[in-house]
Order: sequence, then structure tokens, then C-alpha cells
Amino acid sequence: MSLLDIFKPTPYKEEITDEAVVKQRYKYWRLRIFYGMFVGYIFYYFTRKSFTFAMPALMQDLGFDKSQLGILGSILSITYGLSKFLSGIMADRSNPRYFMAIGLILTAF
Repeated sequence: MSLLDIFKPTPYKEEITDEAVVKQRYKYWRLRIFYGMFVGYIFYYFTRKSFTFAMPALMQDLGFDKSQLGILGSILSITYGLSKFLSGIMADRSNPRYFMAIGLILTAF
């Protein structure tokens, strides 16, 4: 078993035909999945915006000027766009439960 096996899509499961079971499971999972995605996206968003708050300290402590920070900000935006594109392709072919969790952990680092 490889470490990358956790990104494989979840195995196919038979469709549930009993309407009572479908309603029960849908009611149980609907809000949990929504809240999990909502909170996860909040953490992604906050880590993306952290560079803006670090800019004054970079200027003062490390001696960066505004043009250097502008270049860094542009590079950050370009890499963010590329990562959104590539992670979107990868997410379509992976297990979303593990993909989002590992993405949040890597973003925290």
C-alpha cells in the first residue's frame, strides 16, 4: 500500500433503494457535510490572506521595500491560481474526505 493510495476515489457502493433509509441518511449527513466544507474553506481563506498582514513586519524587520513585496504578492497570487487549477483536477479524481483534510494540514504548515 502506497501513501498516495488515500487519494484514490472511494470505492463504488450500491445505490440505496429504500426511501426511508435515503431520507434518514440524507438528513443526518446534509448539515454535517455542509458545515465541514464551510469551516474548511474558512481556514483555506484565512491562510491565503495571511501575507497581507505580514507585509508591514516584512518591511520593518527584513527591510523589504514596496516593489519587492509587490513582486512577492504577484507570485503568491499566480501560484494560488495555479494551485487552485491543479488541485481542482486532482480533487475530481480523489477521495474528497482525505484530500481536503490533507490540504488543510499542508496549508497550515
